[in-house]
Amino acid sequence: MRGGCSTTSRFSLCCCGSGSGTSTAATGPPRSCGSGSCSTPPKATSRAPTTPRPSSSATTSSRSTPSRSSRSSVSTWRCPCSIPRSTTRRPVPWTWSGTRSSSTPSSTRTSAAASGWGPSTCRPRSPKRTTPRCPRGADVRDLEGALSTFHRVGFAILPSLVPRAAAGHLRDLVEQRYQDPATRSASPEQDLLRGDVSLMRMFEYDRAFRDMIDYTPVADLVDGILGPDCHMISQNALRIPPGRGITRWHIDDELFFPFLNTLPSMADADRTIPCYTVNVMIALSNIEDEHHGPTQVIPRSHLSGRRPAYTPDLPDTPVSLLARAGDAYLVNSQTWHRGAPNQSDRTRYLLTTAYGRRFVSQRFYPFVNYRMPEDVPAGASGRLTRLLGLHEKGPYG
Repeated sequence: MRGGCSTTSRFSLCCCGSGSGTSTAATGPPRSCGSGSCSTPPKATSRAPTTPRPSSSATTSSRSTPSRSSRSSVSTWRCPCSIPRSTTRRPVPWTWSGTRSSSTPSSTRTSAAASGWGPSTCRPRSPKRTTPRCPRGADVRDLEGALSTFHRVGFAILPSLVPRAAAGHLRDLVEQRYQDPATRSASPEQDLLRGDVSLMRMFEYDRAFRDMIDYTPVADLVDGILGPDCHMISQNALRIPPGRGITRWHIDDELFFPFLNTLPSMADADRTIPCYTVNVMIALSNIEDEHHGPTQVIPRSHLSGRRPAYTPDLPDTPVSLLARAGDAYLVNSQTWHRGAPNQSDRTRYLLTTAYGRRFVSQRFYPFVNYRMPEDVPAGASGRLTRLLGLHEKGPYG
């Protein structure tokens, strides 16, 4: 694995999302929970030999602060229905003091064990091995499970949400707009391109982007997270060329709950906090390795009650959201995340649509003076009308 990552790991659970399966080695397929709802039957597998359990003295030393090399490891993960859930113990809560509390010995065998994502028996995946795709695709029937995953760890993944041909068409439109002389020569007041990487208000450019605002099942999940009166607050496209990247760790909005770090119980994996804004990111190009510059997140960091340091380095183990064109992931605005630097020779494309609760204002520059072009809401009906911001009258107006 490039980019200085020493270990990677993957977790395999029941593909029905029930969480009954056990964590397996990286080579293990999804296992059936035996509930009868699984599409993948259980298979007899032989257990690979494991390393001897450490002695008590080794266990004591392994609970100390991880070394710099172990802290820099990155867990790569793809499938949303394989959210790691240990059947033998609850996930280890974060202490938010620069170190992790864990009853599991952390070792070089896996970075996930050190971050509380699963038991220490999970073994690292070979950098040359390809992670199997999720068999469920975009058929997100268990909305409650997806919502639980989102609230619990701060993000969720929807594989194969958009057909590859459609993702390729959207990617071509992004490149077309980027190369458009009107975009390149736009004034700062027009706000069409920021930092030469962010193309703003894509719904204004083509009807294909507008229709993605109400794309199922994303819109169903967003309504479940934010409520039936939410709306779209921004839609931008990221075009990250080689050598670039939004590498600073950040959150996407104000810090809504700044005192959570004084309440240790809030770091418990069973606790949730209200979500006010959520960002839906759809990969328009393949991001299958670390050097392609994937989005990286810190699981459960939305419960930290603080902002990350604005630096490319963190003492916590991030998870890289590897994806293929058409895959999507939802990220809580309070979750610490960044875009890893694009160290490949190809451009990375990402469509980002953010949604907010009714009381969260839409973020279209110049804000209060913004007027949506008439052709954007033309022909819209039902939920799309509301997501565009055309709400019914309410208590305040």
